[in-house]
Amino acid sequence: MAEVDILNLEARLRELEEKFLTIDSLAQDVAQCRTLEEQLEARLQFETLITEISTTFINLLPAELQRGINMALSKVAAFTGAGRCYVFILSEDGTFMTNTHEYLTAGVEPRLESLRREPVVRHQWLLEKLRGNGVLRIGREGGLPSEGDDIFIKPEVWASVIVGFFTKKRLAGFIGFDWLGDVDADVVQTADMLTVLGPIIANALERKKMEDTREKLISELRRTQEKLLTLSVRDQLTGLFNRRHMEESLSREISRAARHKTPLAVIMLDLDYFKRINDTYGHMAGDVVLKETGRLLQERSRGEDVVCRYGGEEFVIIMPGASLDAAGKRAAELCLAAGALEIEYRDEHLPKITVSLGTAAYPQHGDTAALLLYKVDKALYQAKQTGRNRVVAAE
Repeated sequence: MAEVDILNLEARLRELEEKFLTIDSLAQDVAQCRTLEEQLEARLQFETLITEISTTFINLLPAELQRGINMALSKVAAFTGAGRCYVFILSEDGTFMTNTHEYLTAGVEPRLESLRREPVVRHQWLLEKLRGNGVLRIGREGGLPSEGDDIFIKPEVWASVIVGFFTKKRLAGFIGFDWLGDVDADVVQTADMLTVLGPIIANALERKKMEDTREKLISELRRTQEKLLTLSVRDQLTGLFNRRHMEESLSREISRAARHKTPLAVIMLDLDYFKRINDTYGHMAGDVVLKETGRLLQERSRGEDVVCRYGGEEFVIIMPGASLDAAGKRAAELCLAAGALEIEYRDEHLPKITVSLGTAAYPQHGDTAALLLYKVDKALYQAKQTGRNRVVAAE
């Protein structure tokens, strides 16, 4: 009887042991399911965050890229618990890399300013890993050779994830995430989710680069157009407006004067005996005289006046809003000022110059550019015929 009871007891104990093992196994299964559920929930939350960041970058203007990257780093840091997030960009020639962005939690020492042009040669091991794998995880025990530890391994860093990003299959830079404390291993294990951030930033940087290139090309095109425009309307020797621009301007100013019923005057000036200067001192000396005369006319004119080199040694000044009397006074001042010019050529003083000037005005002397120029040229001819170095008004 006692023997039967013992056997029954042993059977009962085995049965209970099997039940406990089953319960323990179920508990482990439940815990594993809960962990997987939490990991899945974290991944879904991170994917939502990345979608939000990606949408923001798509709508960002190139000028807002810096703000966008800083925003992305701060949001990822808040989600993952990273204490430091940073971006390095490699130079076009691949010789150095620059820490362009940095997000820090409170109390973390910044390093941005000290890592502006870090030589790439010091970190070839890291860069080769990123080129090969795209991502690098560094644990508390280290993971880089000693030459890289002073930057990427710090005593306060428990773990790091570095994600490379590429443009046209070339490593363009990388994003780093540092955890500055005893970190739950699951956080680092799920860091592979961070790899999706690399292409987002890479695409944004490439767009910014293309936009910068476009803006540069547009600026160069505008400068070229401005240069061509200047060449088309300016006299290359004196820098004054040329004859074509003068004729266009005179027609335009006559039309404006007609609309507003305002006066308009024209002065034509000619250097007396200019051929003697060329024959005696050479054409380069003559060029100096022309430039100095042009400078004088420009300095003695109003902002609204149009000062032109008409051709050879002749100049024209268009004076919107000026009467014939005002033009006569200006011409007399120019005649005196020209005679007072001190002009040097090759450390030698050239002889004093004199000028002859004619004046005419709209509407009394003509209502077209051609007629007004004819009358002022006739007045200039009269000044030269009557002794030069004087002013004659059109009749």
